[in-house]
Amino acid sequence: MKFLLDVGVCSRSLHQFLADLRHDVRLASDIDSCAGDEVLLDLALRENRIILTEDKDFGELVFVHGGAHPAIVRMRGNAC
Repeated sequence: MKFLLDVGVCSRSLHQFLADLRHDVRLASDIDSCAGDEVLLDLALRENRIILTEDKDFGELVFVHGGAHPAIVRMRGNAC
């Protein structure tokens, strides 16, 4: 599977865990630490990646504005 880990999602430890399971993982912070949600959503669509995030804004972008989307998993609490 292909994942995009948003900033704030315990990126390095979760990245290593998923990579050890042979998943293709990219970190938003490695792409552009200032990239907005729209940029990350577009990247996930182009690369067919599942977004892991703590950010509620992705839901608004997708559901309120009716945009196309890959899978988005909103993680809450300490998921690491």
